[in-house]
Amino acid sequence: MKKHRGLIGIILLFLAVRLLYPVLFVPPSGFADSEELVRGALAHDLIHGLKVPFWEYLADYYSGGSVVVGLLAVPFFLLFGSSLFALRLVALLFSLAVLLAWYVFVARNFDARAAVFTALFFVLPPPVYLEASSLAMGFHTESMFFSAVAFLLLFEVLRRDDPGIRWPAGLGLTLGFGSWFCYTTLVSVAIVLVWWFWHDHRFVVRKSFALFLLFFALGF
Repeated sequence: MKKHRGLIGIILLFLAVRLLYPVLFVPPSGFADSEELVRGALAHDLIHGLKVPFWEYLADYYSGGSVVVGLLAVPFFLLFGSSLFALRLVALLFSLAVLLAWYVFVARNFDARAAVFTALFFVLPPPVYLEASSLAMGFHTESMFFSAVAFLLLFEVLRRDDPGIRWPAGLGLTLGFGSWFCYTTLVSVAIVLVWWFWHDHRFVVRKSFALFLLFFALGF
């Protein structure tokens, strides 16, 4: 329990900041975003009946994050009703997942103290990021989750002479689905490939890279 006390404290601080900041510092006129309500419409209509074909609920034709947010909002709508609060819980869930992914990545590859400081920087970010990540949009801020998980999986691949199937497959699936979710993830794809090349100049002829490409295509 002592080992995880710091993480528990950070999670509690995270929840306090994310739940109180919109109430205390965001004016009512700027609390709701019209584009955000499109995501909520999908969740509402999945419960009460679709008004148009499913894929027409895509807010952006070039990325699928909006429908993912709509799907994830369904259980919250069932619990709390079709409300902005219920929709915003999806954004809270994504932000918590990003926090935990970065914490695990730093703790596993560096040390626990560095992980705590990394998490604190995420919990107490600049107001602009805090406001953007409070919106349930399914775009740039949520895509950070796929980037964080991808770097965690990449380091698992690189620390092994034979990474097997699950690590490169998981890496490809994460980045493939993340790129479909929001094209911002393609920046992380480029970083992963450069880092992989820097570690192993012949990585493109390895079985692990073939698995990565296959599952990237499946995820996308």
